[in-house]
Amino acid sequence: MRIDHLRCTRCGACVEACIFSVITLGERGPEVGDGCTRCGACAEACPEGAISFPTVKGEVKGVGTMVVGECDGDGFKEVTFELITKARELSGRVDVLVAAPEGTCLDELFAHGADRVLHLVIGSRAVDVLVPELRKVIEGEAPSVLLIGASPWGRELAPGLASSLGVGLTADCTALEMEGRRLLQTRPAFGGDVMATIVSVREPQMATVRPHVFAAERTGGRGEVIRMTPEGELRSAIEVISETVAERGRGIEDADILVSVGMGVGREALSLAGELASLLGGELACSRAVVEAGRLPHSRQVGQSGRTVAPKLYIAVGISGAVQHLVGMRSSRRILVVNTDPGAPIHRVADLGVIGDAEKVLGELISRLRSQ
Repeated sequence: MRIDHLRCTRCGACVEACIFSVITLGERGPEVGDGCTRCGACAEACPEGAISFPTVKGEVKGVGTMVVGECDGDGFKEVTFELITKARELSGRVDVLVAAPEGTCLDELFAHGADRVLHLVIGSRAVDVLVPELRKVIEGEAPSVLLIGASPWGRELAPGLASSLGVGLTADCTALEMEGRRLLQTRPAFGGDVMATIVSVREPQMATVRPHVFAAERTGGRGEVIRMTPEGELRSAIEVISETVAERGRGIEDADILVSVGMGVGREALSLAGELASLLGGELACSRAVVEAGRLPHSRQVGQSGRTVAPKLYIAVGISGAVQHLVGMRSSRRILVVNTDPGAPIHRVADLGVIGDAEKVLGELISRLRSQ
């Protein structure tokens, strides 16, 4: 960090801009303590241009947000559209980098808000093949932010890509916000008991994001397609000998309607919640405390250390609304809350709140549904 003391007016803008609180005002001007990450927020805030940073190898000042799209034989994963929608909130320009075979339909990417699609024409999904090819494109485009879905494929790809680019990676994010040029990346830590907000030192600021924490929105429109073909023959060091697809029943992530119970629900009400979910064609879900009490399996848990869901209707029964739970269901389209406590935090995210005993309310709902 370099400070031009002749320009400095000691206005204090740099002190207010430092999100790590390591800058203080001395007699001559700003003084920087231990903990500076070279984020550049102070330089951007200085009205006199008195603060600057020497360029560090590997450090760039990119523009816009790039999303690495995930595509398989069934089309693009929903998390790709969710990230495009979020990227439009974070920055003005959104590029989507796609490694997919020739002829892949890209229309849905533009329908969800992509400005440009960088189509790397390649049929392989092998990470050791994709990393060097994706790195070339990313370095050429120099985005400020790089987002990848935290799907099994994304979790495998992202660490190798981050290492190849020489940048940090924040994994499994549940919230993203921009503060100036800095991406504030929030993720659960210590088993979901703590929410950690992380700032990357170098660009591209790279994160993987849980599916369903953001809602995908269609905006329409068209954009530019740039097609690229890798040079030479691409060979993976990984040989797939056989593949077995496990049968998977319908999980809570796939349900349009969820009836979710907390520790405020007794045994009789729990049975009624399951009956209500069945009548509505939905699934039964729960909070972490219910799983820890051994009343429902972990596969039914919604929240930081469970599943992230975004149903059309989320009915929360006897759930207080701890932040770890809210992060897992806040993207639900409609939220109905049944709770005896009118001051429960979950009412803050509810579209409709019912103050009453869970057993009585659920019984009445079931009775009315059966009578129709």
